Amino acid sequence: MQKQAKGIKLTREYFMSLGVGPFLVVDGADSKAPIFAERILAKAMRDRQWERIQSAGAGGRACELFLSREAYEWHKEHRPRK
Repeated sequence: MQKQAKGIKLTREYFMSLGVGPFLVVDGADSKAPIFAERILAKAMRDRQWERIQSAGAGGRACELFLSREAYEWHKEHRPRK
């Protein structure tokens, strides 16, 4: 499984430019669990989704995009352990 993007700073401008469907993940400082993980919604719902991103403290952090939640789950299971 392959990710679409990794380590890009999650800004409002970048978020609003994304297409519908990919699974967006922002890890917390300890990287044990994401602070935000959702499928990117339709443009009409983006303002509300951005509010959730901001509330989670995920705005301005590095993010990862996966093709789907399933691709993200696969990545979690198969990534090298630290």
